[in-house]
Amino acid sequence: MAHFEELEEVLDWVAAGRGLSIVPRASARDAEARGDVVVVAHAGSPCVNTIYAVTDPARPHPALERTLRVVRESVRVPTDR
Repeated sequence: MAHFEELEEVLDWVAAGRGLSIVPRASARDAEARGDVVVVAHAGSPCVNTIYAVTDPARPHPALERTLRVVRESVRVPTDR
C-alpha cells in the first residue's frame, strides 16, 4: 500500500514494478504509449465516479454558476440513480 499526491506518481510506481492501480484511462495514455505500463480495460459499461463542486456559500460567483451549468448540461447523468 502506498500514498500518492498525483496520478503521475501512481503510474511511476506501477512502471517501476511495485504493483498495480486503477486510474482514469486518460491519465494512463502517455505511460501506455511509451510502453511503461499496460492498460487492462474492461469492455462494457464505463466506471461512474460521482464528483461534487464545493463552494463557499457566502461568496457566490457568476462564473462559477455558468461553469457548473455547462458541466451539468454536458455530462451524461446515469438514469438508474
